Amino acid sequence: MRLWIPACALLLLASAASFAEETIPADGVLWDPPTLHCIGVRWFVNEAEYPLASIAVTYRRVGETNWRRAMPLFRVEPDALLEDRRPPEGTTLYAGSIFNLTPDTDWEVRLSLTDKDGKTAERCATLHTWKEPVAPAPSRTLHVVPGTGGGDGTAANPFKGLAAAEVAAQPGDLILVHAGDYPGPVKFGRSGTEAAPIVWRAAGDGVAAITGPAKGTAASCNGRFVFLEGFTFRKTRTGLRLTAANNVTVRKCKFLEVQTGITASRRQVRLCIVDNVLVGPHTWGVRGDVRGEPRGIQVSGIGHVIAYNRVSGFRDGIDTRPPYPVRGIDIHNNDVSESQDDGAELDASESNCRLYCNRFTNVPMGISFQPSRGGPNYAIRNVLVNVGHETFKLHVTRSKVTSGGVILHNTVVRKGPAFRVWSKSSQAHFFYARNNLYVTTGADQAIEITCPMESADFDYDVFAGGPFRHFAYWNKKRYPTIDAFRNAGQEAHGTVLNGTTGIFASPAMHPPADKSEKMDYAKSDARLAATSPAIDKGEVLPNINDGFKGAAPDAGAIEFGDPLPHYGPRSE
Repeated sequence: MRLWIPACALLLLASAASFAEETIPADGVLWDPPTLHCIGVRWFVNEAEYPLASIAVTYRRVGETNWRRAMPLFRVEPDALLEDRRPPEGTTLYAGSIFNLTPDTDWEVRLSLTDKDGKTAERCATLHTWKEPVAPAPSRTLHVVPGTGGGDGTAANPFKGLAAAEVAAQPGDLILVHAGDYPGPVKFGRSGTEAAPIVWRAAGDGVAAITGPAKGTAASCNGRFVFLEGFTFRKTRTGLRLTAANNVTVRKCKFLEVQTGITASRRQVRLCIVDNVLVGPHTWGVRGDVRGEPRGIQVSGIGHVIAYNRVSGFRDGIDTRPPYPVRGIDIHNNDVSESQDDGAELDASESNCRLYCNRFTNVPMGISFQPSRGGPNYAIRNVLVNVGHETFKLHVTRSKVTSGGVILHNTVVRKGPAFRVWSKSSQAHFFYARNNLYVTTGADQAIEITCPMESADFDYDVFAGGPFRHFAYWNKKRYPTIDAFRNAGQEAHGTVLNGTTGIFASPAMHPPADKSEKMDYAKSDARLAATSPAIDKGEVLPNINDGFKGAAPDAGAIEFGDPLPHYGPRSE
């Protein structure tokens, strides 16, 4: 059954319709705010006018002549959406993303629709990818030191305490916060503008720490166009709470002795959370008695970038969460380790949430789609080392189905079944997997999926660590070999390798002898050996593995010859 449905452009609705607080334009197309490297789109197609459409996507930089192909749009399963967020009666929702774009660039995107009768429609749009926010030169510079009021903000007579500075803050201000301890809770409520943000920055003369309260939140921000840079949040339940905060940048901060690092749960737009270090209360191998579900970073909203963070010791590393909308979010180049549950969750993600180029080490669960609400939601080129239980969590506890997951070019190194999902009741629909590399030991079977799978499409994956007693357990049936699984319609071009040697260039990349073993995240180097049997085993996927070397793309997260991605905070 075909999962990807080529598609094009705009759907022509007779009139605009309301869709969960959004108004669908007459052409039927809604664009997510472009991020640094991606553009997401949703198209509500009039099914009577264009039955069983397919929609192709092409794009080019403004000024270029040639169009480039992206993956076609994805037909979204309406039953996976919340009832009040389903497409208007008589329409079908198609959605998808374009990847690997250059920031701060104008792009032309063309959607080309063809229906089952050959009828066509086309629409183009020009969109500008985001530039990573950098504070401009300030209109004035203010100074803050610890205290409880007073001062005029000059270097000679600084404000005493953050509350005094907050009262005076204006668009265009750079507020330098000098070393010392600033008791929480602190509120950053003033707003800047796009051209003149308010920048709160640690002055660099020592640790500027916002501390406590022990059972509350150290700092909150509900402003717009605000920067928070270089602070240490510590000794509190939640380090930073972003509430209805738009265009807020959190950069190079530390979150220490906290249960939750950053939470943003009130329909934010365009948060940029980069280069931070977050350390949670959990220790690997020790369950502990921390209550609740401490998370490193959790967000809802639209258009965020969460990148280059180092996250360790939380129940979950980085999560998407309600309230809705949860759409068009990029989570990339983060380094997550020692979680007590999930490395990352795309839970409650609607369409175009993208988890790519991250590294997860020592996590009981790898990546969760619990649930993916229609999708497509993407896990691409992630490295997962020492996954204890479920590789990709597709089971759901509060929804009848998870639907629309796209799992491409990931590398998984673990003890036990390569692709494991452990649930006997909830259903997974429309999952698409390609070019993944699984390196396992101690596994009776390569695939062990106990939940019902419907309209799934798995192929071109490499499974190392055989021979397996059974190749797959799928829809309550065992398949003794990959050939038997092929006869069931899956992994027509998949590869099984006996043993795990010779795959990676780094000798440190091997499955753990025991799941409780603590692997060294800094040594998780998933680059392939020159003679790796994973080379040239993948399928060509437009816009995903363009520029591959050799006869075909390689399986796994890193094409042979490509550099190791940068995981965690950047030095500059």
